[in-house]
Amino acid sequence: MSGLITSGDTTENFGKLLPAVYIERIYIDEVSSRAKMKIDLNIYVRAHEDADTTTLVTQLEDLRIIYFWVSADLISIDINDVINKEKNIWDVYIDMDEAHDWGTDDAKLSSFGDYLVTYDDEGNKTLKFTEDVNLYPFRDNYDTWDELPDDIYLFAFATFDSADSDDEGFWSGYAGDYDDRFGRFLTIETGDVAYEPVWIDSAAAREEQVIWVDGDGNAYDATPLQSLTSKYYSANVISHSEIVSSFEDLLGDYEAAAESDDSLRDIMDQISYALVTYKESVDILAQLNLIARAFPSKSSVTNAGALYVQYREKITTANATIQTGTEVFKEVVVNTKVVDQRGVAAVYEESDRTLYDAYTFDPNDSATPSETYISNMKIGRVMSADTATGAGTSVWTNAHFNNYGFFFFDYDKALYETADIGHYFHIDSVLNLLGKTATNSFFKLTKVRYYRYYEYGEDSEQPFIALATEYKLEQLRAPEAESMLWYHRADVAGHDLNNSVAYVQADYDYSDDTCSVNSFLILRNFELARTEGFEGYRMMCFEFQDLQESTVDTLKSDSSPTLEQMGDLYTYDTMWTEVRIRDNTASFTKKMVAAYNTSYETGGGLSDYYDEATTDSNYNEEDDRWTDSFAATQESLYDADPGKAPWVLYPVYYCVFQDLTSKIYDSDMETVKAAAAEISATIHPSYGTVSQFETFFENFEALYDDVLYDIVYPDGDAITTTGNVKKYQNVFALDELMEAAIYAPAPGGEAYAESNTSICDIAAYPGALAAGEVELVYSSWPPADGDALPIEDGLTAPVEPWYTIFNDYGSDEGTLYIDGIAIENGDDLSEYFSLGGEVGPSPGDLATFEASISSTSFKVIIGVDNILTGTDDPTTYLVTGTEDSPEQWEIESNFGGEWSVDESGLYKAADFSYSFFVWREE
Repeated sequence: MSGLITSGDTTENFGKLLPAVYIERIYIDEVSSRAKMKIDLNIYVRAHEDADTTTLVTQLEDLRIIYFWVSADLISIDINDVINKEKNIWDVYIDMDEAHDWGTDDAKLSSFGDYLVTYDDEGNKTLKFTEDVNLYPFRDNYDTWDELPDDIYLFAFATFDSADSDDEGFWSGYAGDYDDRFGRFLTIETGDVAYEPVWIDSAAAREEQVIWVDGDGNAYDATPLQSLTSKYYSANVISHSEIVSSFEDLLGDYEAAAESDDSLRDIMDQISYALVTYKESVDILAQLNLIARAFPSKSSVTNAGALYVQYREKITTANATIQTGTEVFKEVVVNTKVVDQRGVAAVYEESDRTLYDAYTFDPNDSATPSETYISNMKIGRVMSADTATGAGTSVWTNAHFNNYGFFFFDYDKALYETADIGHYFHIDSVLNLLGKTATNSFFKLTKVRYYRYYEYGEDSEQPFIALATEYKLEQLRAPEAESMLWYHRADVAGHDLNNSVAYVQADYDYSDDTCSVNSFLILRNFELARTEGFEGYRMMCFEFQDLQESTVDTLKSDSSPTLEQMGDLYTYDTMWTEVRIRDNTASFTKKMVAAYNTSYETGGGLSDYYDEATTDSNYNEEDDRWTDSFAATQESLYDADPGKAPWVLYPVYYCVFQDLTSKIYDSDMETVKAAAAEISATIHPSYGTVSQFETFFENFEALYDDVLYDIVYPDGDAITTTGNVKKYQNVFALDELMEAAIYAPAPGGEAYAESNTSICDIAAYPGALAAGEVELVYSSWPPADGDALPIEDGLTAPVEPWYTIFNDYGSDEGTLYIDGIAIENGDDLSEYFSLGGEVGPSPGDLATFEASISSTSFKVIIGVDNILTGTDDPTTYLVTGTEDSPEQWEIESNFGGEWSVDESGLYKAADFSYSFFVWREE
């Protein structure tokens, strides 16, 4: 039976012949590791307003309330047969009482104590009797709930009879199967049976159940009848038993004729079977109507036809009578009667992930090799050149190599295996429950680097060039390049393989091709050849183009290499790659925990709802349920967005955090949603209970106090949330990536000839000679940002290295241009640079800058004659800082768009600045 029913047909609801037992609530708990259930039982007795209630109560004091639990594996009867009224309830009770008497009990109404006078919705006086009783489901050992091997059901009914021999019960010696006339008589003396599932599938029962309500939402607790139009009506005008009796009487009229008429006997047997099978069913009339279609004859001159005519009349009459009842409607609700009071201990199962913080992941590290995160480099090397051949003459002009390719960074693997959040929460749960995109703003690409080395790993190892692309760190945005820098490494290191360039402006002698191509390193979108793709798996693809000048005297240290030597060039090269990820997932962890905490603290969404829901005026303390007005108000608030309702949102919140910290739901969102739905049903304002909401609130708070707080405040100190940079590296030897390079046609032969392979054809994204911006990158010789360098007393002339602002950047001519005019050695460039910082009153007036150009480099140096006087007079000697307290200087450029790296002025030089510390040595 459903819960408290004081609306609708209360005569039917409270019991027609004997009072019906209502199982108001079942509290499951454990006492000394023993499963226990406390049951709230209610009995409602209708009393006329003028009736002598004392006499009425006295007449009922011997009414016996029998209650017992059943486990399917302990009895020989199918529980569903009992629930569907196909088996007599006494059969089950006797079975449990005789074999397992610790599972049954009873109480007389006289033990229920004082009754409460109430009134139903029609104003009828009702006496309400209430009693709390206990049962202990266990076996030979005192089992806890989790140890019980099967589902548990609770049954209860009222009767004046007893089968207990100790009570000298009238039925104690009965040995029938309750299907005979004695059993049917006992059934008449038994009130309606109440039953509830208590423990289903190893958890407190939260089963969906069908209830019937009228148009006003009042519950109808009996089994309704379905009309032939498939609508449902109350059975208060005509009952199931009356329908059965009517058709049984009709069949009795034809018994004699059926003895000699086989076809009549056959159809009568079908009708009899339906009356037995569907006697308690909603669709009894519909089932009888189906048989009407199977009559062997519908002609009134045959026995079967005569029965058919009367049979159809009874169906029509019964249908018309059913439709005079009150129309009722089917609703599916979640059973919230079972309250689990065992409490839920907050559990933390520590993740097995290492907290790496800032770390370099290098699979080639001989000491601690890491997993591989950068892989699958694909590269090609193609040569372009003008070629000319003549008798005894071989010439290559405008020759270049293009090292072009891709490599891939396994973003999802890096996130899964190395992100800080995986140390605090279970990373499977993070990704499955929150979604892989949840961490995007906290695990972001910040930089990618590409180096090409000569004889990497050998004593003669030297870097040729480096490409570095920085990415913006704004949250909620995809990676966006902020700057891309090209570094020339070979020349400044003193190496003679000075053949790398940042860009090429092609202008061929034997072709009309003109274009501009750039070295670059960029993050690219990519598509797989296979149609199924990666199924959401995330890889980053980086595309690179590394240009080399390929003049004969710079290809190798040998000034006259052979074609074979040139074809072997790539065997010396190794590509070094690095991806940097800014990991702020620890901050994400702390933010999530803080949001959880805020939700139940004063002013939080759950806290506000809790305060309102537990206000005395909003619930009925007697039945532990919220008032209709409170429930209606709350549901209307969230009609437009039910997911934001507190009884929906916070159970999901709670279960997600449970799984993040313990994997209790196996990192499975469907399992989490099912668990949250169970909680939601118990605290729903329309059919949940206040006590279960209070229990949920306590569990919600305990998860933070006992688990989440310790995660973000281990030992009382907050975890570091400033973030860190993780570096993922790998190297690729060029000779392992490709078997041959593609070269320009070889010069040679006796007859004069011309040929051309244009870089405009072999390079990626060639463009017209359009305006662009090139970063001027000073080499590693100038002080890095923040470095400290001393100045000796008496220094009057610029001495390398720290006066060098930047070195050769890879231009074809080894110079720069101001408004298209080449800068020459010794030119005063002071108007384009400034010296700032702690360098005296007028550093801009004192410092001078000039060009220093040689055959191999372009430099800008500071003239310091006016800054360092060589005297000990602190008023004129501007460097006054000491080693313990140095001064910070800053050099800044101001090209104003006038500087370019090409004569045409299309490629503008970008401004830069850097700072360093200086002090005076005594």
